[in-house]
Amino acid sequence: MLTKTTMQEIQDLKLQGFTQAEIASYYVSHGKKPPRRPTIAKYYAMDVIPENPGEKLVKDKAFEKEPFKSAVLRILENNEKNDAIS
Repeated sequence: MLTKTTMQEIQDLKLQGFTQAEIASYYVSHGKKPPRRPTIAKYYAMDVIPENPGEKLVKDKAFEKEPFKSAVLRILENNEKNDAIS
C-alpha cells in the first residue's frame, strides 16, 4: 500500500495537469520507483485521499473476544506449566 504522502503527491500532480502516464514518468525522472499503473489510476480517480487509507484492512482478532480469549489464555497457562515440568 502507498504511503499517504505518495497518495497526496499523485493528487497534487493531477491538479498540476499531469496525466497518469506523465505521473509515472515523473517518478522515474526523479529517480523513484513509480507506483504501478492501476495504483496511479486508483488515486488519480479519487477526489479526496481517505483519512485512514488502511482502515479497511484492519480486522478484529478472534482471540480478543469471548469465549476465545479465555480459551487462549487457558492454553497458554497450561503450556507454561508443561514447559516448567519438562
